[in-house]
Amino acid sequence: MIDENVMEIFGCVADCRSRLNPPLPQSYFGNCLVTILSKASRVDLVGKDGFIIAVEVIGEAIKNQMKDEELILNCSWYREFCVVDMKQTLTIAGSPKFNLCDVDFGWGRLEKTEIISIDNSSGTSMSISKYKDSDRDLEVGLSLPKIQMSAFAAIFDHVLCFL
Repeated sequence: MIDENVMEIFGCVADCRSRLNPPLPQSYFGNCLVTILSKASRVDLVGKDGFIIAVEVIGEAIKNQMKDEELILNCSWYREFCVVDMKQTLTIAGSPKFNLCDVDFGWGRLEKTEIISIDNSSGTSMSISKYKDSDRDLEVGLSLPKIQMSAFAAIFDHVLCFL
């Protein structure tokens, strides 16, 4: 039975340098990130149109929050993030625009990168980064407890058979 009252939360970060007035230059070395949180009821997400609903809810949250200069400047997004039930949250770390594969610490180009901060017990996290050998591909990381990871892998393999 699905608890209709449970809200599922999706979180990601967005670069706000160009959203400020005047905008910060691309050469600004620092961060100007906000957390984007979107919420939908579990019952809607597991329904027939769940994927479409998720895309619409996430897109609307990004659009609204990126237009809200007060939210960006006053960091009010942070207060909301601090009270979120992380067990009902999927967060995304990283970005294909932040190319970790080109980082060189003096030993040459990196062979492999992983965002280890996604390995936590408070919620579900994924990482997204640019694939090192292609501008068109992404590398996706996922960290789950062993039982959940085994179930995810089985479902993922099953779905791949139909592609």
